[in-house]
Amino acid sequence: MFEHAHDNLRLWGRIWELSKQTLHAFWLDVKREGQGDQFAWFLYFDVAEGSAKRQQQALDSHDDAEEIDWRAKIAGEATVEDGRLAIVSDSMRVLIRDMPEPEVTWDRKQRRPRR
Repeated sequence: MFEHAHDNLRLWGRIWELSKQTLHAFWLDVKREGQGDQFAWFLYFDVAEGSAKRQQQALDSHDDAEEIDWRAKIAGEATVEDGRLAIVSDSMRVLIRDMPEPEVTWDRKQRRPRR
């Protein structure tokens, strides 16, 4: 999904990891700070909700990334350079929750992993 306005950009969705056959949710928010070309950005990755069903529904049932529990959050600052956003060096901050990988069960009929 994609939303944008004059002062912010919001992008969220799911990425399929081929090597582990897992689906990962992400949410990216980019917000203008003040009136200039300074932006704050926040990248959230992997929903950490309790049940598999809540993990799958998290993106569809929330209006803001801060309402969701995430495994990882990366934040930083960006500026406009040559008409493109560029990350400000040394501005990145990372928060990673220490959580176990979800357990994989096998669907015998389909012969593929099921989460």
